Amino acid sequence: MTFKNVVYTINAKSRNEENCPNNTWELAPLYAFKAYAEKVQADLVVIDEDSIPALGLPSTLNFFQCSCMLKFSIFDHFVKSEYEKMILLDLDILVRAEARDVFKEECHGIHMMPQPNEDQRRAFSHFLKKNFKLKGDTPEYYNGGMIYANKQAVTDFYSKVPQLGEWFDFYKKYDLHKNPVTPFVNENHFHEEWNEQGFLSFFFHDQQIKIHPLYPDLGNLKYWLVGWKNKRPYDDNREGGDAVHFCGPEGKGYLTKMGLMTKF
Repeated sequence: MTFKNVVYTINAKSRNEENCPNNTWELAPLYAFKAYAEKVQADLVVIDEDSIPALGLPSTLNFFQCSCMLKFSIFDHFVKSEYEKMILLDLDILVRAEARDVFKEECHGIHMMPQPNEDQRRAFSHFLKKNFKLKGDTPEYYNGGMIYANKQAVTDFYSKVPQLGEWFDFYKKYDLHKNPVTPFVNENHFHEEWNEQGFLSFFFHDQQIKIHPLYPDLGNLKYWLVGWKNKRPYDDNREGGDAVHFCGPEGKGYLTKMGLMTKF
């Protein structure tokens, strides 16, 4: 530990090669994360696929499903560390050189953005009703691409979810281990029920964990993270955004083309 704050990301290389073979799309984001961490005086910690066995997941899950759950390994690492605040960024996010320092903003707990995609919200609702017999209004479904949080909030949350090695019992409790699925609904959308966002959102609701929005709570950082739009590659003329989320196979294609030639 060098600094009091930390930037986390996940680099499960086997998953990257499975989804987008014969490319190096992760190089540009990793380079940008390193530069950003140095700029804001934070450590960069990359969690890789070697951490998957410690989760204790059912053998029926495929590699994509397992690697999604690595975010719970990040929470475990953060809780056991001496860091005060953390940012978790998906590896398909490209942070610009001029990006503002998120850590300067007051952190009220766990900050995330609601998932804007209506199809994914419906899939999440189906997941809850089918597997957890949840009735009534569907809880908020959160996007896990960026999480800004402090130690106290993550410690409280993590104490209420399965710990490392306990995930098989959780899957077995709800018979989730009997329902293996393929990772894709189609070429652009993953099964929401089997990624970490579904589990995070379920736990937030089930354990009554208060989630603060990234916006407007962090008013000075409005639109810090934006989705790539109009299928345009990242460039200095993009409207807004300290960081751009290149989600989906096409987004990875743009990251591959940019490689290390991107201007940071």
